[in-house]
Amino acid sequence: MSDECRGLWLQERSGDVVSTCLSGRQVDNVMGTFERDETGNLTSVRAFRFEWTIEENLVTDGREETDPEAEDFEEDFHDYTKDFDESVDNAAMTSLTTWRYDQVISETFANDGQLTAIAYVILTIYACIVMSSRSKLYSRSVLGLAAVFTVGCSVVSGFGLCLAIGIPFSLVVNSVIFVMLGLGVDDAFVILDALTDIGDTETVIKTKLGRTLARAGASITLTSVTDCVAFLAGASTIIPALQAFCFFAAVTIFFDFFYQVTLFVAFVRFEEDRIARSQAACTCCCAPFCMDKTIVEPDAACCTTSPMTQAEARDTFMRRCVTNYLPDVILTTPGRIVVLLSVVAILVSGGIGIDALELDFNIDWFIPDNTDVGRALDIQEDFFAGQQTPVSFYTGSVDYFALQGRLPVFCDAIRDNDDVDDLSVSCWYEEFEEDTGNAGSNAATEEDFYEAVLTYVNSEQGSRFEDFIRFSDDNSTILATRIPAELVDTDSGDEDIEQMDSVRDTADDFPELEARAYATSFLFLEGLAIVYEETIRNVLLALAVVFLVSLVFLADISAAVIVLLNISAVDVALLGYIHWLGMHMNTVIAINVLLAIGLTVDYSAHIAHAYMHSAGTRPERAKKALGHIGVSVVNGGITTFVATLPLAFAQSYVFQ
Repeated sequence: MSDECRGLWLQERSGDVVSTCLSGRQVDNVMGTFERDETGNLTSVRAFRFEWTIEENLVTDGREETDPEAEDFEEDFHDYTKDFDESVDNAAMTSLTTWRYDQVISETFANDGQLTAIAYVILTIYACIVMSSRSKLYSRSVLGLAAVFTVGCSVVSGFGLCLAIGIPFSLVVNSVIFVMLGLGVDDAFVILDALTDIGDTETVIKTKLGRTLARAGASITLTSVTDCVAFLAGASTIIPALQAFCFFAAVTIFFDFFYQVTLFVAFVRFEEDRIARSQAACTCCCAPFCMDKTIVEPDAACCTTSPMTQAEARDTFMRRCVTNYLPDVILTTPGRIVVLLSVVAILVSGGIGIDALELDFNIDWFIPDNTDVGRALDIQEDFFAGQQTPVSFYTGSVDYFALQGRLPVFCDAIRDNDDVDDLSVSCWYEEFEEDTGNAGSNAATEEDFYEAVLTYVNSEQGSRFEDFIRFSDDNSTILATRIPAELVDTDSGDEDIEQMDSVRDTADDFPELEARAYATSFLFLEGLAIVYEETIRNVLLALAVVFLVSLVFLADISAAVIVLLNISAVDVALLGYIHWLGMHMNTVIAINVLLAIGLTVDYSAHIAHAYMHSAGTRPERAKKALGHIGVSVVNGGITTFVATLPLAFAQSYVFQ
């Protein structure tokens, strides 16, 4: 700020500062929602904005580069604005720094990570309830703890292996934990359902467990293999975050399958030994008396033969609904018509939604509104129409002396781009020529030109361009230059992508300058530009893989086609209803779409496998399939819902 402007500011003559020192664009950047009277004098200002750029001092810390000095300054600055007393100073102050921005995102994810513990508790309670029984003897509620424990083991093993082999961890990988909470316990339900279905017809425990795995093993192997292969196929994407998520998910699902058929089955063996001893479940209130074989009164002690059979113990209202009431409704002619019409309606609305689906992503979505950073972002949006995106145009190692005539043409082309705020363009060459009286164009030799530019940037007048021009070590030539500008505001991710392509096209028109356009936001937009195509590609690839695996395991092409059609229908509905729910397509949504494929595969494959191993007419086989695996599928769906229910209270965009 010049001495004249500083003096006017100290005299609190804001109107004179505006008229004397700031251009029209600068006024909009500094003052938000201001008013003038009929004479043009400033009468009110709702908000002021001041910006500082901190000098970069990077320090290498292992594999990362950090800037401790800048971080310390930003932390102190944040503390200063946080302690600003609004009642004393008659004004409110808030700050927005890179350090605090990153800290809020990290804190938000850490707080939401606590929801994982809540989800585990809720899931454990539900699993224990499902595996319990009215019979003290046949109640296996302790296996609910074992099932959740095996899921935890799979998460630890899967994450540990992926990190050990160098697969990068990203914030979205945390979603795998909640995937496993839903998927992991499903296999335990299938194993236990097969065990209780055998009932008391087999008394040799080893043989009973063998028959159990023979019935349930093929089904859970089918779903685990399809899940693993589907996620591994998704890992072929070129989007790094999506690729890492798929690797973590595939490896963790493999470990879950391994632990379910080994560790969980070992826990089942302990429970079967207990039942063989006619010893009540450990949840019985009088467990200490269980070793006393002289106590046989059912209501007084635990050591007694159960007054009900295992078949009677597993006869619950849910089982009757799934195995009797549901098929009696949907397998009738009116029921089939209703189901068919419902599916058609869902698919049509889903197709319309897919056609209207838009791309959009904003890193600010990761910031909760109730934080200081969220309030700062709201102020920017309310009073300053958001924060314009900075963009830089670079020129490479070329003969600047010979091509200096092209530099002002390049700057004019940048200003003429409708996606660039023309007043934001800071062209070093034009300022250099104006301030030095055309010292560049008047230079007789190449040495004179570079010497004039070097002298200018080392002067007080041209020092503002010191970081915009990179000289060689001996200062004999220019290696690269930067022309900073700002992009105009947009309303959607599609417009952001078009904007990125537009400024790149402007730079590509000057190959002789080796021109390039770059903005930090382009890192996100590059992924956003291809996320829709990548998602569709990954979905189709996963569907193809699921079909082939189902064909191998089911050994029936019609059953494999039915599984494929069912999963395809779910994907169409899912993608379409993203639009109807007011969301947009981006990398986070793409991960959840692939996640949904894994969930859908399990349900479809379980039913198809049970159908193929049932006898009778088609309606009879369908009813038997529901009787065999339907309750496990329903419980699997409920556990998925229960596991993700705590995420309703999440603050971060990834979990929301």
